[in-house]
Amino acid sequence: MKIGIIAPSPVPFTVGGAEKFYWGLQEYINKNTAHQCELVKVPVKEDNFWNLIDSYHKFYSLDVSYFDAVITSKYPAWMINHPNHHIYMLHCLRGLYDTYDPARFFAVFNSLQMPSKVKGILNYIEDYFGNPYKSRSSLNGLFRMLFELRNENENGRCGGRHDMRAGEIYAFPGEFIRKIIHFFDKRAMENVKSFSAISKTVAGRKEYFPGGSKINVIYPSSNLTGFKNESYKYFFTVSRLDGAKRVRMIIEAYLEAGVNIPLKIAGTGPSEQELKELSKNDSRIEFLGFIGDKELVDYYANALAVIFIPYEEDYGLVAVEAMMSEKAVITLADSGGVKEFVENAETGFICEPSVKSLKAAMEKAGKDIEYTARMGLRAKKAVENINWENAFNALNPFLNRSAPVKAAKTTGSKAGVSRKKITLATTYPVYPPRGGGQNRIFYLYKELANYFDVELITLAGENDAGFRKEIAPNLIENRIPKSKEFADKEYRQLQKKIGIPATDIAMLYFYGDLKDYEKAAEKSAGNADFLIASHPYSYYVLNKLKSPFLIYESHNVEYELKKQMVSGGCESEKVLSYLFEAEKEACLKSDLTTVCAMEDACKMQKLYGLDLNRAIKVPNGVDLETVKFFPLEKREEIKSKLGLGREKIIFFMGSWHQPNIDAAEKIIDAAKKLAGYKFIILGSVGTYFKNNKISYPHNVGFAGVVDDCEKELYLSIADLAINPMAGGSGTNLKMLDYMAAGIPVLSTVVGARGLELVQKTGLNCPDFALGAGGTCDNPDNGLKSYFINLASMEDFSGSIINAVENYEKDKIFRAREYVEANFDWKIIAENFKNTLTKMV
Repeated sequence: MKIGIIAPSPVPFTVGGAEKFYWGLQEYINKNTAHQCELVKVPVKEDNFWNLIDSYHKFYSLDVSYFDAVITSKYPAWMINHPNHHIYMLHCLRGLYDTYDPARFFAVFNSLQMPSKVKGILNYIEDYFGNPYKSRSSLNGLFRMLFELRNENENGRCGGRHDMRAGEIYAFPGEFIRKIIHFFDKRAMENVKSFSAISKTVAGRKEYFPGGSKINVIYPSSNLTGFKNESYKYFFTVSRLDGAKRVRMIIEAYLEAGVNIPLKIAGTGPSEQELKELSKNDSRIEFLGFIGDKELVDYYANALAVIFIPYEEDYGLVAVEAMMSEKAVITLADSGGVKEFVENAETGFICEPSVKSLKAAMEKAGKDIEYTARMGLRAKKAVENINWENAFNALNPFLNRSAPVKAAKTTGSKAGVSRKKITLATTYPVYPPRGGGQNRIFYLYKELANYFDVELITLAGENDAGFRKEIAPNLIENRIPKSKEFADKEYRQLQKKIGIPATDIAMLYFYGDLKDYEKAAEKSAGNADFLIASHPYSYYVLNKLKSPFLIYESHNVEYELKKQMVSGGCESEKVLSYLFEAEKEACLKSDLTTVCAMEDACKMQKLYGLDLNRAIKVPNGVDLETVKFFPLEKREEIKSKLGLGREKIIFFMGSWHQPNIDAAEKIIDAAKKLAGYKFIILGSVGTYFKNNKISYPHNVGFAGVVDDCEKELYLSIADLAINPMAGGSGTNLKMLDYMAAGIPVLSTVVGARGLELVQKTGLNCPDFALGAGGTCDNPDNGLKSYFINLASMEDFSGSIINAVENYEKDKIFRAREYVEANFDWKIIAENFKNTLTKMV
């Protein structure tokens, strides 16, 4: 093929990471493949509103039809029109996307009185975003309107008072140009054949890609060669000297650190003089200025460690080059793509974004050079498969006009290399996640999909259409509807006899009637490295299949849970006995059992003889990106806007699950005593009360099942979140949502089980696993928590009054910090990944 790499050339011209990316890819294609590749660069200026519009129009007007395939990587190059167009994304115009500050521009822009032509353009754009599939808003139409607007402005016909604030309308960055560029980008990308990104960080940024697009992460290589490791003489950093690269923080931390190792800083930029003044003529700090490629390789070769701490970097080429040179990398937790390569304390240090934390990492690296050198050895191993050959092999299928587009396999730092695969089977749909089990599976395996290919085999209702699609990058849900035979047997032979919905238990009895489900599981397991039975109900299906490892993922001790839920009688006893044997076999014959809380593992040991050496804790967690923290002042502001300023709102959420039903009944009893409070109960637990026509007082409202946006609203207005649980096993995900959102929490000890929130304070508390059973849930009986309020079931309504009236601000912040440190799904998934990797 004749391949064109189409790219902008900045005016004034500078050499940055983008230029090295283009050169490296072009050189590899021309030297090592049968294809021919040309780099076409068009000069652009983006220093003001109209120059940016012109730059987009240049590429829109560019004829590149003489190429067989074209690759673009940056705005505005993807404005070109070509039937075989692939975007290999570096980034969008970040100042109008992920680093845009709406608070700075939005209110001012909306206060302006717009000229009629500006209003027309805004309406034209709004029509597209309101319905992009039916809108007639086109790229050509918007360019025409913009050029008419510019002509009027240049000819002085824009009109009187509007001109007084024209600078605010045409500000860059600003709200008007942001709306225009988002329209251009989205409209142009509708005609793109396929998408890749240089990192998971870029792939995961909101609004960068059209909704529903498959984004293939392909790590590009460096265009440098000859990497080597010669000595460990100094700390080294290289980058443009500006604010985003945070070289200032490196110098501040270095000046405070107790180290004698020199610091060498390569690069130039607008902050150079300021940084030299900051260094106070310290003889240990050397500014190298601009250095060439050969010098750069030599400086890497003799560094003890490379410090690279940009803010939300797209990729992190400096880190990759350092690791190729067998050097440990010191970076920060908010450095974006860099973290995809650095593993804390293994290949470098990932510090909190503070001078204090960075200083500590420098001291540790400097005082234990042997340890730092060992991290460098592991670092080189971690990036050994990042090269242009693997990158192009992963990219090539998307460029070939005759070949069908197929998802590239990428493995973390090993782009182009086939990844390990997980197949998980469960008895309910997963996406979108609405209940506790769905949340656990979706968010845990969404994070694991950063390391493995994951396919979920799920079961849906008889009338569900079913599907097989990607619900997150590298995470596929294959949703299979129940067969009519299965649904009939489930209802007639189980549900009618035991008195509760029985899809999960029915899987143990009638999985032979789910031919499509079995076929999907068998096909997925064919190339899987791990089979995971999520709950014991899918264990029998997976146990028949061949795979290196079979894992039982418990969410609860299901036998004990169902024992609380089923109706009495002989039939229920038979079902419970069958479940007991199935869960026992899953515990004893699986290669690994995961539990949400070690209390569950202890119960399984007593019930089934589980070997605790073959069990690990994979706790429930929370997706901190979807649960915002709302401090008290913000809550009061939101409530006031909604006309709820005087209300005291008590919040609970739960699925249709017997312990949650019992808790909701307790809440109804408390509400009868607390007429001045409003109680909101979220989730499918409300369906039980509706179906059974159970009455409840006027100050209780059941909100039903909601999406993430609605849940966020409820979390933002609650004055107190409660969890009056008297039974159950596993851990309650709701507790983590409450704490992460910044709501004061009131719970029984049983409700806080497994989260290590409760501590013993006296000898008068019985010695048992907190939350595993018993009645020791009185805060005056030797128990306390630094994060939540504890209550006994006997006086829960009185405890509600006390918790609302005695708001503890410090406890709220401690709770959020505790969740961030211990229950972020990213951290949980990484730990689980490490266990799976060791198994292999």
